[in-house]
Formats: sequence, C-alpha cells, structure tokens
Amino acid sequence: MALPEPGEGPRRRTTTTLEDGDANEPMHELIGLPPQAHLDPDAASELSVHSTQTNHDLVRNTPGTGTTGFPRARKTQVKRALKGYHVFFISVSGTLGIGLYVRSANMLRIGGPGAVLVPFALLGILAWMVMQCISEMLLIWPISGALRLFVEKFVDRELGTAVAVAYWFTYAMSFAALIAATAGEASFWTTVSSHPSVQATVFFLLCSATLFVFNLFDVRNYGLVEVVGGSLKLLFVAVVVSAMIAINVGAGECDYLGFKAYYENEFFSFDPEQASSWGQAFFMALQIAAFAFIGIEIPAVLAVEADIAHRPRQQNKASAGLLGRLMSRLHVGSKAPANAELKFSAVYLPFLMGVIYVVAGFLVTLNVEANDASLPRNHWTRDDHSCDLSSTEKFQTMCGRVTCTTSNSGFVISAHNAQIPGLPSAITVFLIVTALSSANTTLYVASRTLYDLGRSVTPPAEPGWRKWSAKCINVFGRVSGRQVPHYAVLASMIFIVIPFLSLLKSQSIPKLLYILAEMAAECCIIVWACECLAFLRFWKFIHTEESKFEIRNGSSEGPMRFLKRKDESYPYKSSAQPLLAAVALFLCLVILFGAGSASLWNGGTEGHVPTEAVAGFLAPVLFFLLWLFLKFLAYGTRFDDWFPYSNFIDSIKALNDERDNHLNVE
Repeated sequence: MALPEPGEGPRRRTTTTLEDGDANEPMHELIGLPPQAHLDPDAASELSVHSTQTNHDLVRNTPGTGTTGFPRARKTQVKRALKGYHVFFISVSGTLGIGLYVRSANMLRIGGPGAVLVPFALLGILAWMVMQCISEMLLIWPISGALRLFVEKFVDRELGTAVAVAYWFTYAMSFAALIAATAGEASFWTTVSSHPSVQATVFFLLCSATLFVFNLFDVRNYGLVEVVGGSLKLLFVAVVVSAMIAINVGAGECDYLGFKAYYENEFFSFDPEQASSWGQAFFMALQIAAFAFIGIEIPAVLAVEADIAHRPRQQNKASAGLLGRLMSRLHVGSKAPANAELKFSAVYLPFLMGVIYVVAGFLVTLNVEANDASLPRNHWTRDDHSCDLSSTEKFQTMCGRVTCTTSNSGFVISAHNAQIPGLPSAITVFLIVTALSSANTTLYVASRTLYDLGRSVTPPAEPGWRKWSAKCINVFGRVSGRQVPHYAVLASMIFIVIPFLSLLKSQSIPKLLYILAEMAAECCIIVWACECLAFLRFWKFIHTEESKFEIRNGSSEGPMRFLKRKDESYPYKSSAQPLLAAVALFLCLVILFGAGSASLWNGGTEGHVPTEAVAGFLAPVLFFLLWLFLKFLAYGTRFDDWFPYSNFIDSIKALNDERDNHLNVE
C-alpha cells in the first residue's frame, strides 16, 4: 500500500504484490516490464533469467535490494510447506480452546442453560455462514493475505488495511489472554495459587518463551507441533465429553442426574446481580461466546505457507472411499485453483466446531446448576465466586455437599462436585494444554498477519516521515534464514506484558485484560462483517459483469476464469447466496452493537457499566477511527477521492495475478 501525500489524490496501482515474484517487482517499476504473472509460465521463467542477467547492475544499487540483485526474495519470502492435514489441525487448534472450557461457565452463571446453548448454537451458525462466504472467494483465490485483499479489492483499499490491523490485534491480544487464562486455571492447585512467583516464572515467562521458540521453527516442524496439539485437543474433547456423560448417569458421588438441573431450575434463568432480565443475560452471553469462535477463519490465513496448489496425483488419491465422496461434494475439479484438503478445512471445520461446542456445552449444563456457588462471575462483581475460596465450608450441589473450587471451568466444577479422585486435576491439565496449544496458534496467525501487512506497504519515493514509517512496517515482512517472519513473531507478543502486570494485585489490571480480550473478540466480528460485505460486492460483480466478458471455463486465459457459478469449473458454491451473506452481516452487526450495549440495560448493578461499555464499544469506534486515519493519510482533505470508482475487472485481474503466481511457486 503506497502512502501518498495529503491532497495528492488517489494513486493507481501499476502492479500487484506477487508472492514469489516480489523480488522482481522493483524491476518492473524501474524498466517498465510487465509483471510475470501476466505471462506464460515458461515465458515468465525466461524473463526472470534474462532480467537477472541483463539488469543486474541496474538493480544492484536500488534501495531495498542490496548488492546481489534480488535479496528481497530471500528476505521476505516464507516457505510454503504446510499440507492439508497441517491446515486442518492448525485450524482446530486455533478454534477449539479456552472459550469452550471456561467461558461456558461464565455464560451458565449469567443466564442459565439457555445462555449457553442458544449463543453457542447461534455463533456456530454464524461462523458457518461467514465461512461459506470466505470459502467461496478463498477457493477461487487461495492467496496470501486473502482476508485483507478481499476487502481491499471488492470494498475499499483502506478498509482492507484496517481489517488486517484489527485481525492482527485479535490474535496478538488473544495470545496474552490465553496465557493469563492458563495461569488462572493452574491456580486450581494450591501450590500455584499461593505462590505468584510460580505463575510468573512457569506460565508468563517459560510458557511464553517456549511458544516463541516453537513459532521460530521451520514451518514444517511447526506444522508437526500443531498436528500433535490439534490431535491432543480432539482427544481431550472426547475424554471430557465421556467423563461428563459418566457423571450424568451416576459416576462418583452423584446419583443419576439426567435432566434434573433443568427440572429444578429454569432453563432461561438469570443472575440478578449481573443482569436484570434473561434478554440482557442472553446478549451478554452472546458477547462472551464470540471469543470462543475466534479462529474459524484461520484456513484463509494459512494460504501464505500452505502447499495448496492442486495436483492430479492428489485428486487420484482422493478418488475412492469416504474422502472421495466428500471431495466430490466439494466440487473438486482437475483444474480447480486449490486442492481438496484446503476446501475440506474451510468448508467443514465450522460445522465440526459448532457441534463440539453445542454438545459439550449441553453436557456441562446437565451436570452443573446455574446457581452453583463455584461458578465464576464476571470480573466487575464483588468477587469471582459466590463462595469463600479460603473456607472449608461445604455447600449443597446435585451430587451432595462439597467445598468451593477455585477453577473457572464448568467441566472441572462438575468433576469436583462428583468427587471422583484425580478427575478435576486431569481435566485441569487438559485445559492448560489446550490453552497453550491455542496460544501457540494465535501467535502464529498474528505473526503471519503482521508479515502480510509488512509486505503490503510500499514506501513513497519522497523522503520524510511517511517513507521512514513505511520502511519500519516493512521490517515485519522480513524473514529469518528458516524463512520465518521472526520480527513479526516478536512484535505479536507485545501484549504479554499485561499478564505480568496482574501480579501487582491491582484491581484495574484484570479489568484492563478483560477489556482488551473483549476488544479482540469484537475485532474478529468486525473482520467477519467486512468479509461478508466483500462477498456481497463480489456476488454483485459476477452476476452483473460476467456476461460482458468472454468466459473460457477452466482455461488459463481471460480474467473471468473460474468465475462462472453455473459451470463445473467453479471451485465451490456456497449455499443460499446472497441472502446468507446478508443475514451473516446483519448478525455480526447485532453482536457488535446489541451485545456490546447489553451492559447498559442494567441500571441496578453498580460498578460494571463503565467497564462493560468500554469493552463493548471501544473496538468498533477505534476501527472506524483507524479507517478515517488511513483515508486521510492517503487522500488528505480531497474528500471526493476518498471513494474512488471501483474497476472490478482490474480487481479480478489483480487477484488472478496473485493466485497464479502463488500456485506456480514450488
């Protein structure tokens, strides 16, 4: 993204950022050669060799290129080595995390079983709807920086940049929040809770450092770490669900519970200390549940390092059995831009995660009553639990009289109430491993988002603060010898300082962490909304413009290839469009402004309104201000240029160039 001076007017882009052709982009600008992506692959190869030999002296002293002619490629190009199973398990690891195990307990306390099941089901449906929109575009253009580019090309350039910044904040902040949540769950053991230095050393320092090292691994080795982490998560879910079923039918000190929690308490109950009605409790729970579904769009981020080019031998392997039938349902053709594995993760992952969240949430509401004294309250009430954690006094549960537990997880509370020896500790270990695995993934996603931002900014020719700031941002687009964006990884850990501040025992630090964590969830919903808007614009284009251009189905010729929805060459047809995208956009806005304002409905609870209001509205307000700032930075006070005419054909060609270059890289 170029940074023109204020009042200079919109600049027309002459080239598009090319994934592996990035090294040749300065040469195009210097000697006027066409981008390689517009050429036949063989011709492009010949041009690259010829240009390297004949223009070496010209490029040698160009700023940013160094002395070898094309070092920028080695400095900015990541390795594309993630396979389909890597994409799946990284996506699982990023989505299935602490939101299920901990936040479900907050939701149960606020609004009873209904405030767990309905928000989880609604968010699951919304996540599926959003990914239907993203998947249809992603499987046409499986490119690096897809979430940014879709908004940039189909809606607004500066809005695309704002989306990338918001998305980076979502995952950078989530990393710190997950580390803090890990330490919080470890306080289940007295040794940890009574020694803050243990929390600081083991979780805040050692765990963060270990995850930093993991993210510096070669991407293939990092992918193996994520395969192990994702597999363990799915195994833990199976074990925890089995344990909840066993407790419900009478394991431990419990008699058969069945639906006793629903019979003895209202399904749509609410905590009067936190909400004045179930409607308010529902919207508050909806805001809490949003954090749980962060990560469903990760397949779109993984294109930067994924080996996603379609190869015939992969198609042959998928031609038989259950996998073959699934691939057939996904409209996998021999000439599709991306392979079947990426399609599987992008299309089926939201459904899988939605089912897991609803089923696990349903089981915990059967085993733990909404008025259980161990259930955590939100930070803005007078304490975290109703019971005195330091007291040995027992209180009544469906399984008998038990003491209070320090855990914030409904699953640990259920095991604690059942008084099954060792089970609460085992589930706590599962939660800690799950949270750390999620933190590992969030750091990866944040760093790759920042890496894409670093590569997208082009310093202006004129000297000044704009050029200096653009070059500073370019630093995040550099990679190490292992082709890992190490500067972006380090910068994405910036919020880890906040959990350390919690050791000061200040009441304001937990509130700050809560506000920032909720802002992260809100920013993710903003990104979802922008992607739905981008899809609606894309839909309008292909239905109003395709008849004007020649279509060569499955051919490498013509800008409209793979864009005729009625043809078999179309990679993936999402359901019920464009109504689905419009409904998803509406629901995103409801969550942003309806759930965000829910805390203001209650005038009887003291002390929580300012914090809740800030958490609910700060993210949308800052996002809007960021967009305005980027507009002013680009166009100054020439307001007529703030919304330039969108040439969709040029946008399609630019995305095609990105895709063709990306898929030709081995």
